[in-house]
This record gives sequence, C-alpha cells and structure tokens, in this order.
Amino acid sequence: MGRRSWRYVTRKIKMNELKKILFESYGGFADKRIKSIAKSNRFIIDDRSDSDVGSNGKLYSYFCMIFAEVKSNQHIAITLLGNVPEDAKVESWLKKNDCEIKTPSHQSRLEIDVKLGEQSKLDDLAVALKSIVSPDAPRYEISNYKYVCPRTSKALNRFSAILSEAWSKELSSKPEGFFY
Repeated sequence: MGRRSWRYVTRKIKMNELKKILFESYGGFADKRIKSIAKSNRFIIDDRSDSDVGSNGKLYSYFCMIFAEVKSNQHIAITLLGNVPEDAKVESWLKKNDCEIKTPSHQSRLEIDVKLGEQSKLDDLAVALKSIVSPDAPRYEISNYKYVCPRTSKALNRFSAILSEAWSKELSSKPEGFFY
C-alpha cells in the first residue's frame, strides 16, 4: 500500500472538522451506533423527536425526512425523502436549481447538492415550502402540509445557518485533527 499524500490528509482533516461541527449540532450520525468522526458522513437533519414516531416504532408516513451527507469539506448532498411538499413555488425553485422530485416507489425523493457559498438555496427552498401554507396562499389539497411544510422549512433554515457558520470559519490543518 502506498503512502498517502499530505494533500489527501489535509483534505481529510478538514472534512473531519466539518463532520465534527455537524456531529455536535445534530447529536451524532444517522447511524447512532457510530461515534468515530472518521467512520461516517451521513446526518439526520430533520429535527425529528419521539413525538414523530408511531406506536409501531416508525416515523409517521406524512413525515419528510432530511439527510445530509458530507462529500467533502466544501460539498454536501441533501436528501429530502418521504412526503416532499410540492406546489408552483417549489417547482419554480426546482427549475432554478436544476433539481427534480423523483418518485421511484411510494416515497418522493429530492436530492440537492450544496457547495461552499450555495447554502442560501436551502433558505430559498425553505421560503417556497413555507409559502405553501401561508394564510394568503391558495388552498393546498394535502392536509398534512399544515405540519410538514413549516417543520421542513425550519430544519432547512437551521442547517443552512449551521453550514454558513461552519464555512465562514477557516478549518485548521492541524495533523491531530485527522485522528478522531
């Protein structure tokens, strides 16, 4: 096995620091069994709580799950899964950001790539989602949007703020940051 370059190690350090910020903000990885920063990169960012789980131990079917996967220090992939709200403003946002909501099975799925400096598009999506249930909006047909839209919007705003703060800091290149 060859030696890894310092550039590789430095990139890994920075990614670990970004993951550490997200780990602390969201109380761990999506897989709660993993505690080592170096071993995972997927986070649950939908702010779910015990009240979102039914008696069968599963999330309610109307819930919109949101995951973030750290691809690199400057690139994160966001996935909205389940009950992804849709309307004209969301469709407009999708076109503007070259995204689409896919429904390969019974769950809709929206994948969003966010790179350094692009986190404001999450705020724009949050505004579009919240506008679905605003008092002056046309009547929406899916009654659970009353709960789903504001929660999803709030979770996206929170994640955008965390990213903005994390990306505004200069992540160090200390070698000890690699060994979490």
